[in-house]
Amino acid sequence: VGAAGLSQSEEDFEDALLDSAAEECMTLAEDMPEEQAGLLRQWAWQTSRWIRGLEQMRTEVQDIHDALVATQQASAVVMEKSSFFSQNAAALVQQKERLEGLGQGIESRLRHFEKVDQLVKEVHNAKVDVYSEQWTNMLSTVDEIVAFLAQNRHYKSSETYMSRIRIVESRALNLLRDAIVQKFAAVTQQIQHSSEFVAVSLLAAKAPEAKKASGAPATPSSGREPSSSSSPSSSSSSSDMDEQVTGLKEVLYAEFRAKLCDVLPLVQQLEARCAVRKDSLLYLNDILAVYYDSRLHLLQPILGRCLRGCEGSATPLARVLGYGVPYFLSLAVDECRLFHAFFTLESLGGQLKSMIEGMGDPLYESFRALVLKEDDLGALAGIVDNLRNSLLLGQLKAAGEGGVMLSGVLHKMIQDSQERLIFRTSMFIKDVLGHVRLSYSDCVSFLRPWGPSSADPSSAPTALPKEKHFPCLAHTLFLLSVLSNAVDKGVFEGLAQEAVRLCCAVLGRAADLVLTHTGKDRVEHPQLESQLFLVRHLLALREHLGAYEQASFSTVERWVDFSTIIHRQVKVHETQRDVKRDLETQIRATCERFFQDSVALVAGPWAALQQRLATDGKGSRSEKRRGGEEGRFRWVP
Repeated sequence: VGAAGLSQSEEDFEDALLDSAAEECMTLAEDMPEEQAGLLRQWAWQTSRWIRGLEQMRTEVQDIHDALVATQQASAVVMEKSSFFSQNAAALVQQKERLEGLGQGIESRLRHFEKVDQLVKEVHNAKVDVYSEQWTNMLSTVDEIVAFLAQNRHYKSSETYMSRIRIVESRALNLLRDAIVQKFAAVTQQIQHSSEFVAVSLLAAKAPEAKKASGAPATPSSGREPSSSSSPSSSSSSSDMDEQVTGLKEVLYAEFRAKLCDVLPLVQQLEARCAVRKDSLLYLNDILAVYYDSRLHLLQPILGRCLRGCEGSATPLARVLGYGVPYFLSLAVDECRLFHAFFTLESLGGQLKSMIEGMGDPLYESFRALVLKEDDLGALAGIVDNLRNSLLLGQLKAAGEGGVMLSGVLHKMIQDSQERLIFRTSMFIKDVLGHVRLSYSDCVSFLRPWGPSSADPSSAPTALPKEKHFPCLAHTLFLLSVLSNAVDKGVFEGLAQEAVRLCCAVLGRAADLVLTHTGKDRVEHPQLESQLFLVRHLLALREHLGAYEQASFSTVERWVDFSTIIHRQVKVHETQRDVKRDLETQIRATCERFFQDSVALVAGPWAALQQRLATDGKGSRSEKRRGGEEGRFRWVP
């Protein structure tokens, strides 16, 4: 059965196996007793049922197996398609996100264009409040739109929208500037109508009239400074004015700053824009101009009070330097502090300096008017020295930034003082040294005295004091001492050369006058006296010139010779002149003439005596040879 089943298919083998088992059972049943045969048939039948059940089960298992295989294959297909779909889904999600981002970007870009229309309506709204937070947000939105359009100029309508947003920005900045300007003007007007400001203005206006009525000096040429005891009313009004000025200064700084505290955020907004956009400086400059005018109008009573007090003094220039300039320096320091409380940009230092210099212009004008009336060279030199050393090196440094801002005014004051000093020195050299009129009586007192004086014949001769100089020399030495520290080196050298040259010329004329005088009061030895006079003063001049070793007393003179212009030639001639060298040459020549004349004066009589003795000796010997009666020679003294 097994061999037969092996040659058939599996199903045939199983059927054959069942038939073979059934036949075997039937055969066995025929040989068995009935009872056992029944049991065997029953067992066979039961076994056949079991086999069919098993067959059915096998078939079902096979069906399940086939179903499982089909399910597995379907699952593989599903898994393959699921993988495909998952990959496509991730790409789709990314594409979706990209499209969403692109949509949001487009929406945000479109929103910028939409905001332009909204900003146009807001900025032209009459109820817009520049102090509100909405205004700050609007300016931020404007800056954002401007930056967006600047980065995306390739858009079709970007230039149009850029023009519109620029108009919005200009309108907004104009509103911001107008609000700040109006606030400054309002506060300035409030302070001008305050009781302190009005009181100081009235007292300052009445001060000149009160001084005129009381006979107080109002010009530098007036008499002495009026004392407080002579006019108690003026002293009381002055003390009242000082108290009012102190109260006004409190209003001008503390109250002015307190009333404008709400403007600070607006100024900071504008300064922040100026740091990024230089064109916004135009609006800030307009605000600074109004601030500048406001401060000058508010400070006018105080400045006028100070200047009128200086001009009404008996020594107005000294009063301006001792009181006016330090007072203006203190005001400059206060103004710098107040300015930095509102404006913080470092680039605004030029505007601050212009404002401080404008505040100092009244001081400069008053000083200039006074210094132009000053003719004393010593006083002018003292003014220059005071401004240079005491103010620029002392109080100006102590004032810090305020001093730096006011230094331009002080430098102009120094320049005017130097110009006045140079002008008066030139006129002095021209009028006093260049056109001096000499007389013999002017020179006699500077000659070396011979013998006792006519008033006291028994008195011994006295030498001239070393410090006693001829007027032209005294003037020259005074000019050198005054100019050495008051003017620049080049100016000093030019004026010193001219003064020394004219001084030497005047001294030479004086010596010639002593020599050629023929009156009864003529000195005994005029030639020697004139030479000693000249040498003494020239040596004194050279000694004092040694103190100015750093200065050069040489100059090169150039002139053009037009006499050959007909030959189409112009010659330029140069001549180097050294005043110190000429002085040394004049001293040397005068000393040599003095030595020669002195030797001739002392040795001349001895030479004449020797010659006469020699002549007389020859005559006596000839007489002896002729056998004269007396045999002796005559002595002729």
